[in-house]
Amino acid sequence: MPQFDAFPFPVPDLRRSFPFAVNLRSDVIPGDDRLVIAPLAPRRAMPGVAGRLAPVVRIEGEEYVVIIDRLVSIPARAAQRPVANLATHREALIGAIDLLFSGF
Repeated sequence: MPQFDAFPFPVPDLRRSFPFAVNLRSDVIPGDDRLVIAPLAPRRAMPGVAGRLAPVVRIEGEEYVVIIDRLVSIPARAAQRPVANLATHREALIGAIDLLFSGF
């Protein structure tokens, strides 16, 4: 799955809180069967959370907050068909990852 593809959250019971997830892992290691994902929560459900560590993206006309500090690795087969690609938000997403791990 390409980096920054967004797809339905892989745990159906949690989709009310996190309708989507985004793959943040690049394909630098070909053949690896895992993704590193962050959940996306509806912005209206998380007022005041958006910022450098939680970028806002738009999918299907709705705004979502990417919860970078909740990264998880999943088997690639758990990801469903992508609904969007968030590469236009690359700078904000990579910036949030840098902030999480490097502090800047």
